[in-house]
Amino acid sequence: MKEKYAGAKESFQEYLEETKYVANTKDLKEADASYYVAYCALNLFNPDAEKLFLQFLKDYPWSTKASLAYFELGNFFYNTKKYQKTIDYLEKVDKEKLAEDKLIEMRFKLGYAYFSQKEFEKAGPLFDRVKNGTHKYSYAASYYSGYLELKNGKYDEALVDLKNAGQNEAYAPIVPYLLANTYYQKGEYDKLIAYSEEALKQKDIQEKKELYLLLAEAQFKKKNYEKSVVFFQNYAGSQKSLPAPIQYRLGFSQYMTGKYAKAIDNLKPIAATEDALGQTASYYLGLSYLKVENKQYALQALGKAAQETYSKEIQEEALLNYAKVNAELENLNEAITALKQFSKSFPQSVHTQEVDELLGEAFLKSNNYTEAINYIESLSHRSLRLNTAYQRVTFYKGIEAFNNKNFEGAVDFFSKSTSFPLDKDVFLAASFWKGEAYSIMRQYDKAINSYAEVFQNAEPGNVYFLKSRYGIAYAYYNKGDYEKALPHFEKYVEALVNAKDKLFYDDAILRLADLFAYNKEYAQSIKYYNQAIQNRNPELDYAQYRKGVVQGFHNKDAEAIESYDRVIELYPSSIYYDDALFGKAELLFSEGNFEKAISLFSQLIQEKPNSQYIPYVLNYRAIGYRNLQKYDLAIADYTRIMQEFPSHSVAIEALSGLQDALNKTDRTEEFAKYRALFAKNNPENKSLVTIDYEAARSLYNSQKYEKAIEAFNDYIQKYPDSPNNPNARYFLAESYQKAGELEKALATYKEVISEKRSDFFTRSILRIADIYFEQAEYNQARKYYQLLLSQTNSAKERSIAWGALMEAYFKLEKYDSVQYYADQITQYSKFSMDANKASLYQGKVAYKKGEYDKAIDYFIATINMAKDKNAAEAKYMIAKIYYDQKKYKQSLEVLYELNNVYYVYEEWLGKSFLLIADNFIQMDEVFQAKATLQSIIEKATYKESVKEAKKKLADLEAQGKEGDKNE
Repeated sequence: MKEKYAGAKESFQEYLEETKYVANTKDLKEADASYYVAYCALNLFNPDAEKLFLQFLKDYPWSTKASLAYFELGNFFYNTKKYQKTIDYLEKVDKEKLAEDKLIEMRFKLGYAYFSQKEFEKAGPLFDRVKNGTHKYSYAASYYSGYLELKNGKYDEALVDLKNAGQNEAYAPIVPYLLANTYYQKGEYDKLIAYSEEALKQKDIQEKKELYLLLAEAQFKKKNYEKSVVFFQNYAGSQKSLPAPIQYRLGFSQYMTGKYAKAIDNLKPIAATEDALGQTASYYLGLSYLKVENKQYALQALGKAAQETYSKEIQEEALLNYAKVNAELENLNEAITALKQFSKSFPQSVHTQEVDELLGEAFLKSNNYTEAINYIESLSHRSLRLNTAYQRVTFYKGIEAFNNKNFEGAVDFFSKSTSFPLDKDVFLAASFWKGEAYSIMRQYDKAINSYAEVFQNAEPGNVYFLKSRYGIAYAYYNKGDYEKALPHFEKYVEALVNAKDKLFYDDAILRLADLFAYNKEYAQSIKYYNQAIQNRNPELDYAQYRKGVVQGFHNKDAEAIESYDRVIELYPSSIYYDDALFGKAELLFSEGNFEKAISLFSQLIQEKPNSQYIPYVLNYRAIGYRNLQKYDLAIADYTRIMQEFPSHSVAIEALSGLQDALNKTDRTEEFAKYRALFAKNNPENKSLVTIDYEAARSLYNSQKYEKAIEAFNDYIQKYPDSPNNPNARYFLAESYQKAGELEKALATYKEVISEKRSDFFTRSILRIADIYFEQAEYNQARKYYQLLLSQTNSAKERSIAWGALMEAYFKLEKYDSVQYYADQITQYSKFSMDANKASLYQGKVAYKKGEYDKAIDYFIATINMAKDKNAAEAKYMIAKIYYDQKKYKQSLEVLYELNNVYYVYEEWLGKSFLLIADNFIQMDEVFQAKATLQSIIEKATYKESVKEAKKKLADLEAQGKEGDKNE
């Protein structure tokens, strides 16, 4: 064939040379010869063919073969896939001069050229003119027309053309996907499914994977999720990842068919995105976790969906479920916050009644009392359930205020609680504790009325009936109405004498003994003191001492001295040690046994130099010396009274005794000096001094500390010899401390303790110790706490010192000393909160030593004593031990419990969430870790936790940890 065209071309060229043609002449043969030279060159793929045709067209534009020349050029470039040139030449063809078959061919190829150049609006009409008929281009034209009609949304026309194209074996393998897609776009899912399932039986079908996807989408639309899962999986094949929308629908289908673990796998990566699909995926991821009983992971997913606003419907359902799961897990604070947010964001929701009921239940269990009370009080209409919740939360808030020593606030809350007497047990408890608060505030008449509310409404077997018996007994006792107090104490003791739980029996029996002593029923009094001693009463030293006092009143001096001796010998550290010494010495003195009495008085002065008895002891000893005619010694004691206790009640008696002793020793000239000293310290008119002192005290009590500092300094300067100065100096130091001038406060407190004359001597020691402790100067703090222990008679101050020493030694890493003071608290403190703290520190010491089992035992004991800050730290430490031991699931369980019960303690709440995130990181649950850290950043109020969470989250992002696995 090539030789044929080559020969023809040569012949036509020879002819043109022989005729010596002239361009643009009207010679038909020359024109035809010029055309055929170009035509042959074209068929020989001669690179000059285009030039030859263009020369022909230039020389013979009138030729009947001009249209054929354009056609052949366009056809040539079509075959070489140079579609722009195809378009350029075919558009110049005179269609009227083409034969029908050439015209059809030209239109198809021109249409295809436009199609290839994405000029679909020009291609479409050309395919439409070609597609009808039985020529060789009809099927191809139908295919491309159908494609464009599908693209332009002309689905009915597309179906006709694509079905027609599918009759041709060349297009039969590629048409099914387009036809299925057309059915999908029309929403004719049944037809799509029927057609596609039949088409998939063909062996050579193309785009089979995409056809699976259309089948999956159609089944998804029809909610045939079992089948959609199959076809989505067929589409996915061995792919490791899918486009997000497809992976979401696969995950959703798996959720709907109960394949929750697989749903979690597919929904989790989509849930991590920040868009509408991510919100929906988070919601169903949360529901999937709920189905596999992983509520903690569900919370993170539902929480994310609830925070996003792309879909209000999803946000509403997610927020409701988030609140419900928190309530189920008893994360009550978070549940209440979410439920309140729900009510605010979706006031017209169909879930409103359910939310109100959930909120009421959460408030009943909650200890976020302030928020609960404020919310309930803000409502214009309250259900019975909410009023029941209100009765409880106001009661609990009252208990919280009571424990924080805000007794007035406690009374207010207890009164609110008792105004809704819906739950009788709560009403009785609130009435009792209101009585307790009034008693502490010394409003005894109101206390008695509150205790009476319990008596009027409780059965005798009720625990608050018995406690109120004790409370009302003490209220009468503290009022000084001993006649009414005694029968209540007596009935209380009778009720508990054989009980397993003794409550306050040990204390009550001592008060009963005291009251019988007051009524001068000494035999009865001694009987109850003896019972206390036989029962190993915790206050054995007091019982033994008071027994001696009563025996003395009962004129049984020998027995009284024996009782005092027991205190002196058995309890040398007792706060009643100096009382017993003084009582024994006083009895011996009254018997005229001055030598022994003086010996005991001297012992008391030496061993207890800060005892309250010192002025009396000096006076007694001086009298004894006078009776023994040892006047110089008597004078020494009297002058000491005048110098150290010039305004004490014994001073006037001491002045008289001093005068007598001086007269006996011919030293009468010295008396004037001491008389003047007495007069100076006991002026007849003390009003001005008192007014100035009280004015300064008033400024201090009003918390106007700057002005108080000025007033106390002026007072001390103005009245340098005032007997009020030791106490004034103490209040000056207090004012400095409260004004933040700690160095001046320390200096002034030290003046107070160096004088040893203030009523606040031991309290000043405590203040110094506390300041040093707050400044982290633990060695200095330790010195003063130990000084306090050597000087105080107060059980409370002893407990405070033990607790502070325990903490200080822990900071100093001297763990044996921590253990010693923790033991002191456990054995001797009368305050349960101290024992709770001691147990915590015993656990912390064991933790530091690596004795984890022992530490956990101590921490559990701490938690069992009280649900307070110490318990929160103990709970955290247990979780930390499990974390250190790589027991991450156990650690998480403990931390979730901590968050449920102790969420009011912001520091430990923040730290617990950080440890939760650490556990997730170690478990490679990065989605959960990030969600936890983000929650801390958005919600936590403890700044240190937020700062640490930001750092951890940034570290995670920097590491690019995207891997995540399920449990």
